[in-house]
Amino acid sequence: MNIEQQLSQLLSEGKTTELNWDRQNLESLPAGLTKLSTLRQLNLEANKLQGLPDDFANLNNLEWLDLSDNQLDKIPASMAGLDKLRWLDLSANQFENLSSEIVSWTALERLDLKNNRIASLPAGIGALKSLKKLLLEVNELKTLPDEIGQLTSLKRLDLSENQLTGLPASMAYLANLESIDLDDNPLTDLPEVLFLLPALKELDLSNTGLTVLPDKLSAWSKLETLNLAVNELETLPNGIGELLSLQMLDVCNNKLKELPQSIAALKNLKRLNLEENPLAALPEVVCQISSLEELDLTATGIEILPENISNLTNLEWLDLSVNKISELPHAIGRLPKLQWLDLKENQLQNLGPNLSQLSSLRELYLSFNRLETVELNPVGLESLEILDLSFNRITQLGEDFGGFANLIYLNLEENLLLMLPDSIGNLSHLQEFDLSDNKLQDLPESFGKLENLRSLDLRNNRFSEMPKALEALSTTVQELFISDNPLSDTAKQRIKELFKVIDL
Repeated sequence: MNIEQQLSQLLSEGKTTELNWDRQNLESLPAGLTKLSTLRQLNLEANKLQGLPDDFANLNNLEWLDLSDNQLDKIPASMAGLDKLRWLDLSANQFENLSSEIVSWTALERLDLKNNRIASLPAGIGALKSLKKLLLEVNELKTLPDEIGQLTSLKRLDLSENQLTGLPASMAYLANLESIDLDDNPLTDLPEVLFLLPALKELDLSNTGLTVLPDKLSAWSKLETLNLAVNELETLPNGIGELLSLQMLDVCNNKLKELPQSIAALKNLKRLNLEENPLAALPEVVCQISSLEELDLTATGIEILPENISNLTNLEWLDLSVNKISELPHAIGRLPKLQWLDLKENQLQNLGPNLSQLSSLRELYLSFNRLETVELNPVGLESLEILDLSFNRITQLGEDFGGFANLIYLNLEENLLLMLPDSIGNLSHLQEFDLSDNKLQDLPESFGKLENLRSLDLRNNRFSEMPKALEALSTTVQELFISDNPLSDTAKQRIKELFKVIDL
C-alpha cells in the first residue's frame, strides 16, 4: 500500500492517533494529511522534506513530532499553532537559527536540535517553561542568551561539540538542572555558574581545554558523574574528596602523575578511569576505594601491581592493558567479584597460579604478551567464557586445557602451536575459535565434537589435506577460513562440498 492509499484509508477511518511515515523518501507531504486532526503522534524521520504545508497547524492535537534527518533550514510558520507539542525532534536538519515560532510551544518537554548549524538561540527560548530536556550538541553556538535561565523546569542540557567559551550567569536559575554536557567546547576555564546548580548530578567537561580545577567543590554535593577526560590537568585538587555522592570519575587522557589522598573519601565511587595518564605506578590511594567496581589503568606506565590491590573486593572490571607489567602479584587472585580482566600488550612471560583463583572471571584478554605456556587452571576458572591468547609465543596447550568447559570464544592467533591436545574436543560450548597463523598440520579427532562451533579460522597454517575432524563439523560451522595453507586441489574441492561460507 503506497502513501496515498494509506492516507485515503486513514481518512475514511477518521480516528487515527499515530502515524509512522519515516524513511519514505518524501519530498513533500500529501495534501490530505492535515485533515487527520486526531493525530497525536507523527513520525516523519529520514525523509527529504524542505518545508511543511501551510495548514500543518490543523494537526493541533499533535503531542509527539519527529522531523529529524530531513532538509529543513527554518521552522515552518505553520508549526506555530502546535501548542500541545510535548516531544519534538528537529535534529539532523540544516537550521542556522530558530525563529519566533518556538514561543508557542509552551507545553514542550523535550526539544532535540542536535546536528544542525545553529549559531545562536533566540530570546524566545525562554518561553519554553515546561522544557525538561534540551539537546543542542553538534551545532555552532558561541554564546547562549540570558533567557536560557528562564527554563526553570530543565533537567538535562546537552551543549557538546559547540564553540562555547563561557556560560551566562542566568543559568544559576536552573535549579532543577541535573545533567549538563559541555564536551568539546573551548572553555579553558571552568564557568563559575556551574557551582550554582544545586541539583547537578552529571557533568561532562571532557575535551574543554581545562588546565586546573578549583579546590572548593563542595557545591556539587549531589554530583554522581564527572567527566574530565581529554584535558590538560596535571593535578586534581584536594577538594575532589568533597564529592561524596560521586559514582563515576573519568580523568583519562590528562597529564596526572599522582592522585590526592583525599580521593579515598569517595566511598560511593564505582567507576574510575585513569587511562592515558603518566602515573608510572598504581597510586596507593586507589586501593583504598573499596567501593570501586570498574577501574581503567590502560597505558599508564604501570610496571608493578601492589599487593593491596586485593582491597578492591567489589571490583568487577579491570583494564591493565598497554603497560609494562611482567609479573602478576598474589593479590590479583583475591578479587572475588572480578568478571573482566584485560592484560593485553604487557610483558608477561608467565602467568603463575594466581589468575586461576578468579572464580567469577568471564573474560580474560592476554594478547600481545610473551607467553610460551598457558598456566591457567580450569578448576579455578569455571566461569571463563572468553579467552584471548593471541600474538604470544605459545608452543603447546596442556591436556587439561579441555577443562574450560564454558568457553564460547577462544583466540590463539599468531602463536607457535604445532598440535592441539585431544581434550580440545571437551570445549562443547565453543562458538568461535581462531587458530590462524600457527604451525598446525592436522587437528585431533576430538575436534569434531565441537558441536556448537560456528566460526573457525585456520588461515596461514600448514594444512596440506583437509583434517578429517572437519567432516563432523560441516553442518555446524557457518564460517570457515582456511586460506594461506598448502592445500591440495582434492582438499579444496572437498572443503567446498562440505562448507557453505569459506575463505580458501
